[in-house]
Amino acid sequence: LKVVNITTSLASINHTMPSTSSATSPSGQSWHLLSTVRLARAVRRGEVTSSNLVEHYIKRIEALDGDEKSGLNAVVIRTFDEARARAREADAALSRGEVWGPLHGVPITLKETWWLKGSRANAGNLKFKDFVASSDAPAVTSLLNAGAIVLGKTNVPYMTADWQSYNVIYGTSSNPYRLDRTCGGSSGGSAAAVAAGFAALELGSDIAGSIRIPAHFCGVCGHKPTQGIVCFAGHAPSSNHPLIEKTPKPARNRFDPTFKHDLHVAGPIARTCEDLELAMRLLAGPEPHQASNGWSFTLPPAGVSHPAELKVACWLDDEYCRVDSEMLALLTAAAQKLASFGAEVNFEARPAKDASAFFQESHEAYSATLSAALGLPQGGKLTYKEFERTKLTRQRCKEAWSRFFEEGEWDVLLCPVAMTTAFAHDHTEDGTIAPCSDPFHSRFLTVNGQTRPYAQTNRWAGLTTFTDLPCTVVPVGMTKEGLPCGIQIVGPMYQDLRTIEVGKMMERLGCRFRPPNVEATVGKSASKL
Repeated sequence: LKVVNITTSLASINHTMPSTSSATSPSGQSWHLLSTVRLARAVRRGEVTSSNLVEHYIKRIEALDGDEKSGLNAVVIRTFDEARARAREADAALSRGEVWGPLHGVPITLKETWWLKGSRANAGNLKFKDFVASSDAPAVTSLLNAGAIVLGKTNVPYMTADWQSYNVIYGTSSNPYRLDRTCGGSSGGSAAAVAAGFAALELGSDIAGSIRIPAHFCGVCGHKPTQGIVCFAGHAPSSNHPLIEKTPKPARNRFDPTFKHDLHVAGPIARTCEDLELAMRLLAGPEPHQASNGWSFTLPPAGVSHPAELKVACWLDDEYCRVDSEMLALLTAAAQKLASFGAEVNFEARPAKDASAFFQESHEAYSATLSAALGLPQGGKLTYKEFERTKLTRQRCKEAWSRFFEEGEWDVLLCPVAMTTAFAHDHTEDGTIAPCSDPFHSRFLTVNGQTRPYAQTNRWAGLTTFTDLPCTVVPVGMTKEGLPCGIQIVGPMYQDLRTIEVGKMMERLGCRFRPPNVEATVGKSASKL
């Protein structure tokens, strides 16, 4: 751990840290609703001990998370004993005037697939049910070195390949706003845990909207980073980094961690964009082999600080993927809020003259690449020529986006996360036991009174995944059914801090996390907390 001595700054604090067990912070807000940044500050200032903070979160998980029949079933692996021990260490360190980092003593959770030494990581696959990680993934190490305390790990779909989070090992995770709705996938348990106040911060992953769709469904903030800036090694069933684990496991092979042309990324989920920024500053960096050979980089500053400085393009609907009309109204209202505070907002600007054709070409090439990479039945196998063709399409699309941002001088583009809000659980043609059936073409959703293929769920997310662009999701409002709606803030490559900064602006304008009444949702009494 990198230890920072803060004896001077803590001089006014009694080294016998307060042991408050109050459910609320000095500000009057419940501890489990405070942002990661504010929790870390409270621990450093001695307003709460890490041990009491951890106990507060554990008590909440035990009272409300339950299982798939009696709660959200989000935190499916619980490392409470380890968390308590580390919290005591964190308090002892602070009493000596030492701070491990900006997350000192803050409780977090991890997506089940991330390697955490001593815990299972099986991606909901019975084949890997008993696999226990023998080391920490580099991204996990970054958070631990910053002082985070891991409470447990959150649920995923089978092999992280669905927009619902259920599998035969851990069961089904539900939405904290309505148990009859999904929390999304594949980082569904992640978003549900953050929304429900079971964790302050979560490490997720995204290849087909897996951070962004759950964030949208659960009303929290999420960030899909620019491709390649957060190390993805140590994400089950793939092995940890070769510098950490010499022999690949549990899968026999692993990808080259220095190769940055795949679709998948690792990123944070939180209740505020300020927390996303903190997490990205900790997570972004070269992977271990590059770092050990002199590689380094720094994310460019946001370059914007007020809506009046912004040029914002809005692509809020398209004939290739029509969006629910109530959602569209919320998205439009959010964009108009920026305009009312001085932003130049354009609802017609697009990265191509024939935007729908561009959208379709991009998605078809992305979908073929994704399906083949994940081994989905509808994807089949790509020949080398077909693979090269998708690479060329990808590059053309990336150049079109680059010209769009540069020539139009657009700071960001706003677009939907998905075509609908959280839908009802649907396990039709259950694909949890390999070899899978084809659930994506056996399910359907209703949007604006029309039946739409389930497989279209990731069209808006895939539009920016395929072209490696950073995207921040912030909640913009609630539907009449009481379900959250989020929006994607898209920026040029490597402008991750810019999209997050625009998210912070939108939060100040009212587009922010609205906590679910989890106690009422799961039918538990708040007195148990």
